[in-house]
Amino acid sequence: MKFASHLRHYLNGANLYLLFLITSCFYLLTLTLASYPFQFLPKVLPICILLVTSITMLQGRFRQLISLAIIASGCGDVFLAIQLENGFIFGLISFLVAHIIYIVSFCTQGTMSLSTMNNSLNRWRLVGVLGVIVFALIIGRHILPSTGQLFVPVCVYLAAISLMGITALVFNMSNTIVLGAFCFICSDSILAHSLFKEPFPLSSFLVMTTYYLAQFFIVKGAVSYQGSSAS
Repeated sequence: MKFASHLRHYLNGANLYLLFLITSCFYLLTLTLASYPFQFLPKVLPICILLVTSITMLQGRFRQLISLAIIASGCGDVFLAIQLENGFIFGLISFLVAHIIYIVSFCTQGTMSLSTMNNSLNRWRLVGVLGVIVFALIIGRHILPSTGQLFVPVCVYLAAISLMGITALVFNMSNTIVLGAFCFICSDSILAHSLFKEPFPLSSFLVMTTYYLAQFFIVKGAVSYQGSSAS
């Protein structure tokens, strides 16, 4: 019992966020080493910490959904990091599942915010929705002709991650969650360009930095959003 109480004491938000920052920075620094044995372990460790954060700091259905999305994301991280036949497809499916769960969580926990345009904030969210749609069309036109046999899976994935960003806006998720969704779109766009066109300078670093930020902002935003909804 003492151990459990001590564990709960140390597993508070500030300590978990700090641990996430340390582990994610550590992995980003190891990217200069290129591929190395068991690279998936330090890669997925920050996501595991966010899973603990979700389990300990969220409540009810929101906790279940966010935690499931993080688990699916962690599986995607592992599939993309290990040398496995069709590992990219498995990773794509894992992240597709994660986005679908995020979509469900935003729809079920949020409230429709664009029913009226009298609110200036809602007008800005509408602009954000249009921005996501336009960006998806641009990146799709840029990437999809080069995807070959992966055309359909990449189309489906592009639609899902765009819808994830749109639902965060439309269902009145906090600005932090919206920022996380946008970081996710940015991360996957850089990754898609690097895979199907040509890599950016420091593309791996940019992909992982925006990815870690995306997951962090979504979890942090979910904790704050549920706290503000309960008060």
